[in-house]
Amino acid sequence: MLFLSLLGLFLSTSSYHATKTLYVAGLLEMSDHWWSKYANFLPTLFQSAADEIFNRTDILDGYELKFVYGDTKGKEGLAGKVLNEVLSASPPKIAVFGPQMSDEVKLAGAITPFYNTIQMNFVAKTSTTKDKSVYSTLYSTNYIEDDLNPLRIALMNHFGWNRVATLAYNDDSFTSQIDEFHQALIDNNMTLITSGIITDLRNVENHITRLKQYDSRVIVGAFRSSAATTIFCEVYKQKLYGRRYTWILTGASMYRNWIKNADVKDITCTKANLYEAADYMITLDQNQLSSETKVTISGRTPAEYDSWMKSEASNTPYIITRSHPWIYDAVWALALGLNNSLKYLNGSKLEDFNYDRSDIRECIIKGMDEVSFDGVSGPVSFKDGRRIGQSFIQLNIEDNRTDAGRFDPYTGSITWDVTPSSLWPGNKIPKDGSKTQTELLASSIAAVIILGILTSFGLFGAIGLLIFNIVYRKNRHIKMSSPKINNIIICGGIIMFVSVYVSMMEYLNLVENGALCMLSSWFLAVGFTSAFGALFSKTWRVHVLFHNNSIRKKVIKDIQLFAVCGVLMAIDLSIMVPWTLFFSLQRKEVVVTIEDEENDITHKEIYTVCTSSTQVYWLCVQYVYKGLLLAFGTFLAWETRRVEVPALNDSKLIGFCVYNIVVVCLIGVPLNHILDDEQKTARFVLMNCFVMFCTALVLCILFIPKVIIICFSVDIFINSTIMY
Repeated sequence: MLFLSLLGLFLSTSSYHATKTLYVAGLLEMSDHWWSKYANFLPTLFQSAADEIFNRTDILDGYELKFVYGDTKGKEGLAGKVLNEVLSASPPKIAVFGPQMSDEVKLAGAITPFYNTIQMNFVAKTSTTKDKSVYSTLYSTNYIEDDLNPLRIALMNHFGWNRVATLAYNDDSFTSQIDEFHQALIDNNMTLITSGIITDLRNVENHITRLKQYDSRVIVGAFRSSAATTIFCEVYKQKLYGRRYTWILTGASMYRNWIKNADVKDITCTKANLYEAADYMITLDQNQLSSETKVTISGRTPAEYDSWMKSEASNTPYIITRSHPWIYDAVWALALGLNNSLKYLNGSKLEDFNYDRSDIRECIIKGMDEVSFDGVSGPVSFKDGRRIGQSFIQLNIEDNRTDAGRFDPYTGSITWDVTPSSLWPGNKIPKDGSKTQTELLASSIAAVIILGILTSFGLFGAIGLLIFNIVYRKNRHIKMSSPKINNIIICGGIIMFVSVYVSMMEYLNLVENGALCMLSSWFLAVGFTSAFGALFSKTWRVHVLFHNNSIRKKVIKDIQLFAVCGVLMAIDLSIMVPWTLFFSLQRKEVVVTIEDEENDITHKEIYTVCTSSTQVYWLCVQYVYKGLLLAFGTFLAWETRRVEVPALNDSKLIGFCVYNIVVVCLIGVPLNHILDDEQKTARFVLMNCFVMFCTALVLCILFIPKVIIICFSVDIFINSTIMY
């Protein structure tokens, strides 16, 4: 019996000595501070989690976590003093939990690396601690609002928004997240249309007015509920709410029931006004307690843990904070990080830790970086010390807030719990002022296809006329006057049709380097001069013969007509060559905004135009030259309108063609300059329609009668002679 007692005492003593204690410092605001009613329950929470871990054989087997506490009283300077006192007292503390206030965490976080000890943050939301060069040993199981920026970008991508405005209160926790969001917009090629920082709530009116002036439809806000009453009162006054607008705020700062609990005596709005203005606002948040029903690493579901911990709190005089799942998971995260570090110690042990062992610190950091588990607050893992986990999209109607979707930062995807369009009244998703490239491309292609079909008919018809003119010019039974000049007219028409194709390519920006800019001008100049120059030369010949009163006494040979065309073409070359070589047109991006008031949509079109600083001068030279040519051609056509000589029986048709060209030019040229950038598509369609119509009409007037005569004359190859 004595032997058994001694054996039992030996075994219990061995077991006691086999357990090594790892000490953890806890910095809490335990007195003289508003948070003390929550802080005083945390030792119970810490010990509950530590006991559960101690009873596990797969996590820190043979180790026990023991907490040693210091009271910071919520004072930044005292927190630094208490931290040094707790760490200096033996034994060494392998980790520090807390403090809970942001200023205290910033100070403590800058000190702990010099002690080579890990610091766990679970409540304080400060973005300044993101700098790992300063806060190299700090890990947070809670979230900060900056972590919502990937969700903000994902939300904008999902709804096709690329223009956004921001409004933040002048506080580090708000300005930091907005600054990071602005950089995310740049990285994702999105546009920040305006941004405001509220330093004084008395100036809120100016900020809301600015949002309205910039036609802000999607507004990302970062401010507390206490400031929201003044802000949304002004939103109500200026009608910056409803289905046209989307307010995206942070749920952690905008508490539930903030309107119900708001003090409205200092504002000029009622609570009903605030409800109306804030209805359908979207909040983004990370849940403290997971909504999942699966068992977590602790062996409990989140709901079971919540009930258990609230029951534990009910047995104390203290209050449990709503952040308690983050705090509970912080203990598990540290334990798992320490457990992961065991494989990196290379013969050292965790119990060998002291403040000079930077090698053990590095092993623990490696272990902390590998932490990944399902906690009661959701999935827990770290990147640069910051918590990675799901965030939520929430819909707010009056004081009711419901989860509408979840964002997975690992995949960058949103899983919707509701139909996305139900986030807005009337189920109509608001536009942010932009039109998608797909929509723009569809409308452009439609215009190009229609013009392409019409141009193809005209081009093939002109080629057919050219073949007709060549074939019958060689027919020995048919005599034609100046058939080569006729060929020039047709070739000019073909070039004009081709210019439409070049214009289409320019319109669709199919060539990136802007080479089509001058090419289009060249085709138009050469095509016009070829067609109209040949018509002009034939009209000139009729005029000369008519005023000599006898066609037998005056002979105008084809070589003279070619000379006239050559002179006109030489003038064109003298204009186009220096323009191209020294002052060439260049591509320039133009942004055009078009308001669709009926459908409450703003379209933003981004396209390129061909322009140069000297373009107006070269165009003026072209217009003067072509204008004089048109005027002179009109005069000649008018002078020869009554010619009745059978040998010149198509002179009236030539005159009619000249009139047609003049009229079209008088309409088209001014219209091309009257239509501004907002009517680029209309200008493209109208100008090319004018080119096709004028060219096709001239060719039809001159050559269709000849085709009809040849095709329907019974004795055309035997007895008829066609004179021009």
